[in-house]
Amino acid sequence: MSLQPGNTLGNYQIVEKIGAGGMGSVYKAYQPSLGRYVAIKVLPPQTAGDPTFAERFAQEARAVGKLRHPNIVTAFDFTQQDDIAYLVSDYIDGGTLADQLGTPLPLDYAMGILGPIAAALDYAHARGIVHRDIKPQNVLMTREGTPVLTDFGLAKIVGPGSGMTQAGSLMGTADYMAPELAGGAEGAGPAADQYALGIIAYQILVGRHPFPSDNPLSALMAHVNKPVPLPSQLGVVLPPGAEAALIRALAKKPEDRFSSAREIREALMAVQQQLAPSDATLANLITVLPDDEAGRLAALERLEILDTDPEQEFDDLARLASHVCETPFALISFVDRDREWFKAKVGIPQSSFPRLLGFGVHAIGGRDSLVVADAAADARFAANPLVTGEPGVRFFAAVPIRTPDGYGVGTLAVLDRTSRELTDGQLESLRALSRQVMAQLELRRRRRSEREQSSEKLILEVAGLVERDRGATPPPKPQ
Repeated sequence: MSLQPGNTLGNYQIVEKIGAGGMGSVYKAYQPSLGRYVAIKVLPPQTAGDPTFAERFAQEARAVGKLRHPNIVTAFDFTQQDDIAYLVSDYIDGGTLADQLGTPLPLDYAMGILGPIAAALDYAHARGIVHRDIKPQNVLMTREGTPVLTDFGLAKIVGPGSGMTQAGSLMGTADYMAPELAGGAEGAGPAADQYALGIIAYQILVGRHPFPSDNPLSALMAHVNKPVPLPSQLGVVLPPGAEAALIRALAKKPEDRFSSAREIREALMAVQQQLAPSDATLANLITVLPDDEAGRLAALERLEILDTDPEQEFDDLARLASHVCETPFALISFVDRDREWFKAKVGIPQSSFPRLLGFGVHAIGGRDSLVVADAAADARFAANPLVTGEPGVRFFAAVPIRTPDGYGVGTLAVLDRTSRELTDGQLESLRALSRQVMAQLELRRRRRSEREQSSEKLILEVAGLVERDRGATPPPKPQ
């Protein structure tokens, strides 16, 4: 069956073909019932009878179906119609990261791409999934510039009996293949994904591939034998620490690389923060650390809110806080291990501040609100560049966003350029809005859990591992 524009596949109307590869073709399609566009990946009909191809396609569905992360493509459906098996996922229309490579990207923009990809890999690895084909073509970009990792067709699900790779076979793309894979794909672990991310980081920051080649075998041998060209030797000046981070990420031996994708992200954040205010300025800042920081960070990670796209519900709450408190700035922020990230904001152009500079970290440990009438006269904030420079914060009031188990993961805050106070009514409204933020987070969590259960059941049904409910009378209970 050949798919053409106007054809119907299940509940979807084919719009156009947008890609093709060894594991199938990808189509843009329209879903009338929800009024949205989706991407449909179709297993080639000529391979549908091949158990290896069919199982690998089902493996991709299982891999993506297990993942719910803002920087990993979301799967909606996996089924078969006649001789066509297909996987339905997000339609992302901002092109791929490959479209943006060729010259060094601005550092802030580069970190905004690399950090989320590293976070997505860390999330997948923690759930036993190794991608095995990390490359710029498999990083989709939203129109807002958010990277989304896709194409898990070669993913390896770690666990007993889960591997499909044949000994001695090569899986992936040679330009991004770790040295340990030269002997066969059975060596593909998280460290291989991290090496591929290092290649992407090199391309983004330096503007070229470290081992350019038109021959796959030559490319693979370069990964094994050639030293990584230092960016400084190529005339590219990087911030302190960036060159060392690239060299470590691209070490020939897995044990010499970063221990995890999370560690790569932390190294990137450290480089970015070096461009913030001087050490002398930062030394004057007073920092705080919650008592159970490890538990708090775990609670924040369970929310799966970091680096998600804007959502109307949170934007409305931030705007309402700004209106009620009559301030030009309002934030719904979450305090990560190295930054204060903004889910919603009013009047603030940045998407995050380094944790050392953020105000929210001072509020998350308290049981109630924190009100700073004049930040310039407060020892905790007087040296903060956000006070001494732009945007010139003087007033700050925040209520912690607290999980049901008591962890302060973020704040709802209002800020102003002039010293002031809040009325009792305004402060109580801020508390009520903070509770609504947590209610929205809980609603997202329940919806996510329901989608995961639905996706898992659907995949098992298609695989024939569970029976669909056909209204059959259940067997009698034993007496």
